[in-house]
Amino acid sequence: YEEGTFTPAYTFGGSSTGITYYAQLGRYTKIGRIVICDIYLGLTDKGSESGNVRITGLPFTSVAHGQNTSAIVNIGAYTGGWDLSAEAHFTGDITSGAALIALRECVFSTDVNAVAVTAAMATDDGQMYLSVTYEAT
Repeated sequence: YEEGTFTPAYTFGGSSTGITYYAQLGRYTKIGRIVICDIYLGLTDKGSESGNVRITGLPFTSVAHGQNTSAIVNIGAYTGGWDLSAEAHFTGDITSGAALIALRECVFSTDVNAVAVTAAMATDDGQMYLSVTYEAT
């Protein structure tokens, strides 16, 4: 059993240039190989990068099991700063064998194909609360 903190961060297209925060909070509990994380991120400035949004800095690398993803992320709440499609919600996944979350957007009416959240959907005041449970290596 282990508890601790970590510093989550966004990358846009793999880069964090110009991104500034007013909050970057991460807490985890690890029981055996199961990791439970709670994350809060608050942007001050999203910078000038483009590309897909990832959350990096997870405390442990996820198990690589041959699937594309190793866990599904629960986005508890987000406020302002995210320009999603009408009737949309966030979801995400942890890339198999990695320590990062890929954010996705699902539209309630279709919910079939989640699309990547991109830097163009972010603004300078976005907040996000999320939790994830995954299996670590």
